[in-house]
Amino acid sequence: MVVGTLRDQIIYPHSYAQFKTSGRTDDDLMEILKVVHLAYLPDREGGWTTRKEWRDVLSGGEKQRVTHKGAMQMGMARLFYHHPKFAILDECTSAVSTDVEGLMYQHAKDMGITLITISHRPSLTKYHTRLLTLVGDGQGTWTETRIGTEEERMGIEREIAFLEGRLKEVDGWETKLREVAAELGVPVKI
Repeated sequence: MVVGTLRDQIIYPHSYAQFKTSGRTDDDLMEILKVVHLAYLPDREGGWTTRKEWRDVLSGGEKQRVTHKGAMQMGMARLFYHHPKFAILDECTSAVSTDVEGLMYQHAKDMGITLITISHRPSLTKYHTRLLTLVGDGQGTWTETRIGTEEERMGIEREIAFLEGRLKEVDGWETKLREVAAELGVPVKI
């Protein structure tokens, strides 16, 4: 986190003068905060110009969505503000829920940002086309694997979503089974 305003947390390393010269506005920043699910921050914290010790004010997940102390000193909000060609993300969403993480990764992809991710979360695989595994054997051994095409990955995601939907129906099926078993007068084990 940098010393300064809430606005400074997003535009860093740009100065306020650079921000104004760019033609961007606080409304643009609000759109970025909406993407990272932090649109409530300006109201909660007193506006864009409030100066605070931000590392003490924001939760771990909020910090990661605004700024992450990683190789590029750029969190997801900064990433979207600066819109680089590529970004190296080192465990930058580990304190964020997987659904919000997915929305942020998809937004980065939609913006055309090439993502290089260091993470232990398998859920991020779908946002990438290649997997580099460092073996950690002291010999510099590594493997590189092509992850399925986007169509294949999305097909798998659709199947997972379908199965998750079916799993949500299990309680209803069990209730119906108990009702039928009671009507028939037969025991049922679930």
